[in-house]
Amino acid sequence: MNKYNFKKYEGNFPRGGIKISINRPGVLRLSSAFCNTTNITKYEYAELFYDESNNAIAIHPTHEFYKGVARITKDKKAAAISINLFMRANKLDINDYAGRYDFIRQILEGIGEVFIIELKNKK
Repeated sequence: MNKYNFKKYEGNFPRGGIKISINRPGVLRLSSAFCNTTNITKYEYAELFYDESNNAIAIHPTHEFYKGVARITKDKKAAAISINLFMRANKLDINDYAGRYDFIRQILEGIGEVFIIELKNKK
């Protein structure tokens, strides 16, 4: 019979990992792990940017409300941003890009810290 030397896992199991999702109703879903890692739930709004040449979206959280910002809606552990109008304005079909994405954290000159997802056409 084998002798085992098990070690108990003390971490947590964040559902879905550290991801940003685009779902078909037009919501940018920020996982609980993403929210915990980035502290984005401390902010009320997010500025959204689109880079057509790289087919990427940048999310810049902000405390200030002004033209063009979207509200960050929080639930118990995660958050969401409605992106229907943003997607339409940039001629992006949500059905083509729905899915889960890893993000890149960067500081952009003139903007500040952003979270970038590179869109992949799922069709």
